[in-house]
Amino acid sequence: MAIVLKLVSVDPFSPSLELEVSRLPAVVGRNGTSDVQIDNRWVGAKHCTLCDDDQGRVLLRDVDKQGITLLNGEPDPGGVIRSGDQLTIGIRVFEVQLVTGAEKPDDILAASTGT
Repeated sequence: MAIVLKLVSVDPFSPSLELEVSRLPAVVGRNGTSDVQIDNRWVGAKHCTLCDDDQGRVLLRDVDKQGITLLNGEPDPGGVIRSGDQLTIGIRVFEVQLVTGAEKPDDILAASTGT
């Protein structure tokens, strides 16, 4: 399976963590049935989802409205995420890294509020 993207922990106060997303859609959460698991009490059971659109971009959808999902520090991000952007899930901060499968190297994720 080709890895679509990596989420690499950049928080110096948390243990190192690198998450690989190899298929979409992917549910990110604390739950054992999540496609991408983050074992942290601040992460919802099904916190957010990553899915692709018809333009080949990956969309971020906030599922757990009570949890924290930020894109570059913004609570309602919208727009396209570029390589190197920061994604906060709960209290974990990740750098988004494209690995393979994107048409445009700078356009990794398109964020959506899920509405």
